[in-house]
Amino acid sequence: MLNTTCTRALAAALALALSGCGAPDLRDRAPELLLGAPAGPVAPGGCLSALGCEVAAETAALIDARAGDYGEVELLGAAAAGPTVVADLRVPYTEPDLAPADRPAVTALAREVARARVCEEPAAEAFFALGNDLRVRVYGLDSFLFADVTLTSCA
Repeated sequence: MLNTTCTRALAAALALALSGCGAPDLRDRAPELLLGAPAGPVAPGGCLSALGCEVAAETAALIDARAGDYGEVELLGAAAAGPTVVADLRVPYTEPDLAPADRPAVTALAREVARARVCEEPAAEAFFALGNDLRVRVYGLDSFLFADVTLTSCA
């Protein structure tokens, strides 16, 4: 079973894998969003605007470029699906390592760490203001889905 030490190691590794993976700098491209202007109509792909889809794709590419092994966590890659950036990670555990009663705690930990790391990026608020979201999936060595969390804001 995942003990407290393993859980802390997982949190630290997940934080490292997601650090520096924020959205591109949007200050010159979307100043109206940074000033709190309302978003425009829905664009193709489910995005609030064409800029939203473009930023989601750029953000996914930035995260995907960092794919690799970060000790206890491997960043498998990332891709954009409309306004959603999906980042997949793998941890060195298997389904039997996680008691069913501990699954909610692992999901909460993944959400907390992902939010903390992503939201320390200066452009995170603008990324979410564009109607984008970030989905983080954490898989085990046996492809067991340990956590699947979606962030829609830094709040």
